[in-house]
Amino acid sequence: MTNFENMRQRLLEKKGLSVREEKTPDVDSLARTEWSAEFERLMRHRMIMGALRYGTLRSQKAVPPDYVWLCAEIKRRVDKFAADGNTEHLVDAANICLVAFEIGSHPKKHFKALDRA
Repeated sequence: MTNFENMRQRLLEKKGLSVREEKTPDVDSLARTEWSAEFERLMRHRMIMGALRYGTLRSQKAVPPDYVWLCAEIKRRVDKFAADGNTEHLVDAANICLVAFEIGSHPKKHFKALDRA
């Protein structure tokens, strides 16, 4: 359900026009359940190893990686996961996304939250 649909449903409920069948979990509960500590642990360990091998993110900011290369690498890792099912490729793709977020060189780099279904 999109944010808009959720807000609409809540407003209708307040007016007595609609009844929600299931209770929406509270934010604290969602913060505990909608995350993978194991995935984060694996990401962090690989980022630490990467810092030892290639230098820290901070040290790489002087010459940020080319965004075209980063996007191609993300796609390559996801394609490898699709082919062999090894979730290590997903961890690698996530870390490349993190690098692109932190130090990527895209000329139009910005953050704008979008509500998509």
